[in-house]
Amino acid sequence: MPMKRYVLCSLCLTTIFSAARAQEKEINNYLLHAGARAVLYAGKEETTYAHIHQHPYLDTEHYREGTLYFAKRTYPQQPMRVNVYTDELVVLAPEFHAGIALPSERVDSVVFSSYTLIYNDGKETALPSPGYYARLYNGKYSVWKRQTKLIERMTNGMNIEQTFTTRTRFYIHKDGQYHSVGSKNSLLKLFAGKKKELKLFFRRQQLNFRQEAHEAIVRTVMYYESLNP
Repeated sequence: MPMKRYVLCSLCLTTIFSAARAQEKEINNYLLHAGARAVLYAGKEETTYAHIHQHPYLDTEHYREGTLYFAKRTYPQQPMRVNVYTDELVVLAPEFHAGIALPSERVDSVVFSSYTLIYNDGKETALPSPGYYARLYNGKYSVWKRQTKLIERMTNGMNIEQTFTTRTRFYIHKDGQYHSVGSKNSLLKLFAGKKKELKLFFRRQQLNFRQEAHEAIVRTVMYYESLNP
């Protein structure tokens, strides 16, 4: 082999091996820095929705810290948000400033300050459908919220505008069943034995089911429990 060609090949190989070592060092440094959380950041990067109005997340598009129970391990103070359009829990990977969607079947639960999030993989047949459910209250009876989002398309002149629309449903677990609660009347009917007392409670507490269904349901259930200790 001519000397010039040999030197050129050697330089090429040296460059390749150096780049590979540098990349390996970068990965090892990242894994060392991420520690036990590295397994969380090995998933797929979440889809972005730059041209769609509103957002696809549960309650807020901002990341919130909570305790994540994932694949039998505990991750405290983990920034997360829930994509209810795709039914995925998204964790923030700080090294990449990107959201990583976790495989839902490996999420055991998530504890935020205001509720606990559970993924129903379909095995809990009493629930109406698979997906993420927020447990808002857990006493003698439990209160659950299931929020989903769809993309609505509307024509505006020559343009098609897309917007996320929200659908929220509430359930109360009572007597081994999940009862859908979509109005004040359906809530009072579920606790018909104390309907008179609950109607008075509603009025005195100035609860408004249409505007604050979450608060109205939880406070009513708690009051009913106090009447039936």
